[in-house]
Amino acid sequence: MIVGLLLALASSPALSQSRAHPSPEKQEESSLENLPCRRAVFEARIRGGEAYSRSLGGGLVFHLRPEEKNQGWQIVVSPEGSQQDWAYPVNPPLRSANAQAMMTGWGEGVRARLSYSHQVRFLVHKADYERMSQLVSDALWPYSAKDPEHATEAYFDELARVQTGTVEVTALDYDRDGPPESVQWMRFRAVVVTPGDFAADPQLDWRPAACPPPAAP
Repeated sequence: MIVGLLLALASSPALSQSRAHPSPEKQEESSLENLPCRRAVFEARIRGGEAYSRSLGGGLVFHLRPEEKNQGWQIVVSPEGSQQDWAYPVNPPLRSANAQAMMTGWGEGVRARLSYSHQVRFLVHKADYERMSQLVSDALWPYSAKDPEHATEAYFDELARVQTGTVEVTALDYDRDGPPESVQWMRFRAVVVTPGDFAADPQLDWRPAACPPPAAP
């Protein structure tokens, strides 16, 4: 009788369906484990003219570099102790304001810039930084490039392939009064996404995440 009961349970449609279809919680956990990148979020409040830095890991530091006269900030990701900007080579346009600019300039005031999010890509390997920096130089000054005719094309081709992380900076709040070209304080949120093999800073709370799409020209 026990054997018959076990056989009946084994052939039960409900049990078969349970085996074939894991619970939503299990499905979500499994799908998160398969995501190839990682994501962390942090928030802070800073005064106008104040610099902000936060370690991301892998020897890289996120910076908000202040402009003079409280005119906003430049988003920069650089190696610790270095002035190199590992974001600039992968955030065109190269000759005018790009996503890094949360500041007054190029015909737009800082308050207008704080009204929308800024998603900034950054390089995660030194070799990629050196290669992209040379391609940027060739694209900006093609007369000095080895292949002047294809310098711009070579830059955008590599931009679409190179591995990067992203940081999206959103001003959650800031002083609403005053001239459009300056701001007295800002509270912001930064959402960082890195490749799965990035040596992430353990001080941040990292979660599995989808990787950002390739950069568009």
